[in-house]
Amino acid sequence: METEGLDLYPNSHFSIAFRNDSGREGTLEIHQETEDAPSLFSEDLSTRRRIIGCREFNNDSKRGLEYLLEHSILQHTPESVAGFFMEENDRLSKFAVGTYLGEVRKEFNMKVLDAFTRLHDFRNRDFIPSLRRFLLSFQLPGESQKIDRILTSFADWYLEQNPSAFNSPHEAYVLAYAAILLNTTLHNANAKGQTLGLSEEKIFVRTLLNYDTETDLPEELIRLQCFQVAGQHSNDRMDLVQLVPLLLSA
Repeated sequence: METEGLDLYPNSHFSIAFRNDSGREGTLEIHQETEDAPSLFSEDLSTRRRIIGCREFNNDSKRGLEYLLEHSILQHTPESVAGFFMEENDRLSKFAVGTYLGEVRKEFNMKVLDAFTRLHDFRNRDFIPSLRRFLLSFQLPGESQKIDRILTSFADWYLEQNPSAFNSPHEAYVLAYAAILLNTTLHNANAKGQTLGLSEEKIFVRTLLNYDTETDLPEELIRLQCFQVAGQHSNDRMDLVQLVPLLLSA
């Protein structure tokens, strides 16, 4: 089939005139309500490429990002990658995203982590619900060094958005780490013997008060966080088997 011409009608449709091998002529018309008819096809192609990119990333993050960069779905900036993680959170593997964000030895990955953290809105939100919301957007790696870096990013951003919540980011970090340990103790039967009775409120409070000289957490605040962690409904609990698989053995 030979095409004789292509006439575009941006406000309504476009048509393709053709002649097949037997000499028969005809016109193929494609109607489009939008102002730019061909955009329908480019949008569909872009969506398909995003889906393919997500699948590639879930299998191999490096290969997936290379595919997305090659097809101009992403730019090679921390903000672009972080935005993609948020936009495609339902398609992307939480494990793959968490593994990528936990690459503490790669400077670019750490910039993506901080950019990703800053896409969360914690303004005027309580600390424990904010931590839970953050950790449900990816799977926290098990290694203590990676947990440390991720919780540091969270603590810095939470305090920046809620400057009166704590005296320092370090206090927010300590409380976040303690909340994960407490949550692990409460909801993981295998962990209870390894966390020195932290599930008991008195021990939890005393442990945090005596943690180090850099923290000055009010006892009332510690008790409140303990209550919020212990009082989570079963369907709202952080999945500790997924979130902190190696925390106690690291």
